[in-house]
Amino acid sequence: MNPNDLQNIINDLNAPIKSFRIFALEELIKNGDSPEFIPILQKLSETETDQECLMLISHAVTAVKNRSSGTHADVKTAADADFMVGWENADDVTQMLMLSELPPRLPKELRTKGPELLESSKSHIVQARVIRLFCRTWPNDKFNLIAKSAASESLTLKLAAIRTLVHINPEMLIDDLPALLSSDDPQFKALAIRALTKIDKEEALNHLQALLLSPSETDRLAGIQNCTFLPFDMVKPVMLKYFAAENNAELLVRAGWILEMNPDVKVPFYLFEIAERSNEKKAALVKKILNEAVSLLNKSGILGNGFAKYTADLQAWVTKRNALRFAKQVIAKLDTQTIAPELDVKIKAAMHQPPILDAFKEALRWPISQNVKKHVENYIKKTSAQTFEKTDDKPKTTINDEKISIKELLKKNENDILSELSSLEEKSAVNSAKELIEIILAKETSYEIKSAALNVMSKFNLKGFEDRAVKQISNPNVSFATAAVEYLGKIDPERIFPYLGQCLKIADVQMKSAALGIMKNFDFNQALSFLNAMLYSTDPKQQHMALQCMDQFDFSLIRDCLTEYLCRCTTESLAEAGLCHFAANPSSENVYALYKIEQAHEGVIAEQAKALRENSPAPAEEVPEIAAKPPAAADNKIDQTQKVEENAETELKNRFLEEQRKKRSKKPAYAYQAPEVSRSSKEQIAAIYYLFKDKLMAKYKWIALFLLLIASFTVWDFFVPKSSIKQSETGGALKAGQYVREGTVQKIDGTNVMFVTTKDEKFVLAPVREGYRVPKEGTLLRVSLVPFRKYPDGSIVARIRSMRQISKYSEEFGNKKK
Repeated sequence: MNPNDLQNIINDLNAPIKSFRIFALEELIKNGDSPEFIPILQKLSETETDQECLMLISHAVTAVKNRSSGTHADVKTAADADFMVGWENADDVTQMLMLSELPPRLPKELRTKGPELLESSKSHIVQARVIRLFCRTWPNDKFNLIAKSAASESLTLKLAAIRTLVHINPEMLIDDLPALLSSDDPQFKALAIRALTKIDKEEALNHLQALLLSPSETDRLAGIQNCTFLPFDMVKPVMLKYFAAENNAELLVRAGWILEMNPDVKVPFYLFEIAERSNEKKAALVKKILNEAVSLLNKSGILGNGFAKYTADLQAWVTKRNALRFAKQVIAKLDTQTIAPELDVKIKAAMHQPPILDAFKEALRWPISQNVKKHVENYIKKTSAQTFEKTDDKPKTTINDEKISIKELLKKNENDILSELSSLEEKSAVNSAKELIEIILAKETSYEIKSAALNVMSKFNLKGFEDRAVKQISNPNVSFATAAVEYLGKIDPERIFPYLGQCLKIADVQMKSAALGIMKNFDFNQALSFLNAMLYSTDPKQQHMALQCMDQFDFSLIRDCLTEYLCRCTTESLAEAGLCHFAANPSSENVYALYKIEQAHEGVIAEQAKALRENSPAPAEEVPEIAAKPPAAADNKIDQTQKVEENAETELKNRFLEEQRKKRSKKPAYAYQAPEVSRSSKEQIAAIYYLFKDKLMAKYKWIALFLLLIASFTVWDFFVPKSSIKQSETGGALKAGQYVREGTVQKIDGTNVMFVTTKDEKFVLAPVREGYRVPKEGTLLRVSLVPFRKYPDGSIVARIRSMRQISKYSEEFGNKKK
């Protein structure tokens, strides 16, 4: 047993979910040979409360002792003619020992005896072991016995039966797949995905991605375990998405072993990019996995003599990607007549780097407005190519390794001060940490300079301003408040976390973007949920902010939702902002998404999408050529290119038509259903407003007055708190009204919270959509809420107006104790 498997088993033995412990114990019964497991199992038996697991622990201890000591139990084995007689007369313990003595390759006379052994045993544990040992030689006409065992109340037997059907006869499970895929136990989900892989690969990948990106850590762990049983080429794209989203160190390590054990020349490129975009802790872990993957790749011989070139290409590729993203981020802020001084200085300093200059030149081909294009052209013209040779790619600065002289610095004009600060080298910044704080605190300095100084402290991880930064989160100057949030996000993320909900409510895109960037490092699903809430808002301003905030996420994680949005977006300025994300993240996987956008529109948006699609790299061109291959003959290369171009449009068209056909036809019961983004009553009213304001208000003022009266009544009815909720006897929509309730968090399901009030009302809340952190189970809360739908089980879906934790109930709600 290799060290990785050994550590995984130790971890799973202590898992809170029973199925994980069962699999780990069965693995020890089958292969455990290390004596270090014995004290672990003995200690586990003292805390385990489940009877099945206790029985498995006992069998595992015996098996590991026998295997590690080299002794064999005195039982009837396959070599004895009377094995079956001995089996029928043996107790459960002896039967398990007899099974453990069987060789990996079963004797010929026993290969078809599985059904007989199964029916003659009375122990579910033994029956499960029989199924797992004899599954490969199980007679076809007896598979109904395994199918029957799949419905057993014993979890051990049920798992063994389903696992066997998954491998040998997955078609027998097709009617059970919907229930298995929606099971609360992630192991059943994982097994169902394996079965679905042999029936419908596309749907299997959809379910696997949902498992790997689930808010539940146990779901994600089951997804990782599942990847080891599936072809690596199949799971590689979703695993890379998982790496971009995951923040749990232990799970990242387990997933990293899969990448390390499957040498692939493209994987390190994406790992490097993920590391570059991650926080310090995650980046260090991903780089460790990256280095191991590259080392094993070198040892595999795939690279031949091109290892040095490969590592150089790796660095160059990531540098180019970073430059494109930088260009995208700053260009989004250039759609204005006057450019902020700090932004101007930042761009000018960066333009001295050739990759940044190249990225700006490439951006001229992006779908950007004429105003932005004019600004980009001006920056390119001002940057002389000769500057690179004279300055070694770095702008001149009057500040070297010495401390800043505040008195001298503040005598200069604002632009010069900003230029000096942006040009600080790391050593000079470290030596000037106290001086930077003095600049921030100085009353005479403008907020632009304060923000620039604080950004320098963030850039070089300079501590010392944490306490003061917390106080600046609510500063009326949003730029400075955002700089404080970004500083805390890098220096002390735990300190800023309680304030993220407050930050996300501020109607400023830079603040929202900074807050989401921090939130995703704590809880990716919460951050993505909030992003989607903005994107699906009926307010175009919210949509535009969502598009700008997407820079905080790995593009592979938001490509699908962005594609869906752009397919229905008819506003050219919003479409341009969305398409720029495709331009800044060139990939062969963009091609079909852009084709869908192109088919959904006519005119400018379709033309822009088509241009980006045609400029997207082919799969073979996505990363640099790896191994030294003999160049193809010129004629052959031309012929191949023409053939690819001729087939590309046909393949895209056929794929699109097939997707449309599937949408029109009835989906199979096992198909993955993505969670829907529901709208509150307020959002629905806003949707009506944006739909009719341009068409009606301009022409029919009396209609505008009528709508205003309706809106006034709605606001009164919506915002004035009520004392009781008008419910219907069956499920359905509820009349909107605002209520104040106190109660307890009874259950957490992903980002949804089951909130039970002192009046025994059950509400389903989604705190993350309102910018709140998900509370723990058992927490007492006071919530101002707006119900809008009742489920048949009596629970009520509601939006949160305000929510705070309390230590006890108020007198108004009975002053009940926790």
